[in-house]
Amino acid sequence: MYSYGSTNDAERLERFYQYLYYLGVDPKALEIDLQNSPQTRGAIFGFHRANPVITTNFQPVSAGEIDAQVRTYSAYVAAFSREQAARWGLSYVILSDWTPYDLSNLDRWYVRDEGQRVGGSIIYSVRLRNE
Repeated sequence: MYSYGSTNDAERLERFYQYLYYLGVDPKALEIDLQNSPQTRGAIFGFHRANPVITTNFQPVSAGEIDAQVRTYSAYVAAFSREQAARWGLSYVILSDWTPYDLSNLDRWYVRDEGQRVGGSIIYSVRLRNE
């Protein structure tokens, strides 16, 4: 999860970036998602900017705003550090069993166990790698 009830907008956005980073989402894929996925636009800009039904003064996300977020995410990925990996430590990672993931970023910072299949998911226990 990247969103929690007590987080401010900056922390919510950073947690979402971290989530994308660990799933191996590159900046180009984020750009495509921001253009095509209301859920991704909502996660970054707020659902009031992604869904015209929930607000009376709908202001859609502009191409310039998408470009700015892609640049910010690119910088985030390039500068990702052990400090960021440890900031909100992970204990478990739950993934859909039928979806392919590039977990190389996650595996750079965390050690995963062999995983346990539960229904359509795989649950990994993880721990932060030693330096």
